[in-house]
Amino acid sequence: MKKGILLIILVAGTLLSSCEGPRGPMGPPGPAGSDAYANWETIDCTVRDLDWQTDYDEHGNTFYFYAIDIDDLTPIFNSGTLLAYRYISSNAQQVLPYTRHNEDNYGNVWTETIDYDFTKDGYVTFYVTNSDFNYPTAPGTMYFRVVLMW
Repeated sequence: MKKGILLIILVAGTLLSSCEGPRGPMGPPGPAGSDAYANWETIDCTVRDLDWQTDYDEHGNTFYFYAIDIDDLTPIFNSGTLLAYRYISSNAQQVLPYTRHNEDNYGNVWTETIDYDFTKDGYVTFYVTNSDFNYPTAPGTMYFRVVLMW
């Protein structure tokens, strides 16, 4: 019991006291920072309905893809970053991968995934894959934004 009361008194004393007094001298300055600025670039691209190409995975399942040619991406591949977005309206965009669950008027359900990859030699490839691998038509026209940072 005595230990509990002593502990309460010590905690209360610590909480109620303050550290006041003269401020000490300023410490030495740190090392100079870099004057380098980050490089960045944004590229908007449109993939029209007829631009999509059909391909198949190792199991014969269908997906669509489209590759855009951008200048050499080696600096970004080695020490930068590349982000891609899909414009979903004139004032909204979604970072990829973009995944949406769908159902048609007949009760068929599937998940559509839009993702991307990029290569050192300058290609950004967008992919559209449906979970049921059923594509009655091409994915349609889509608008993308690619952000390069290095």
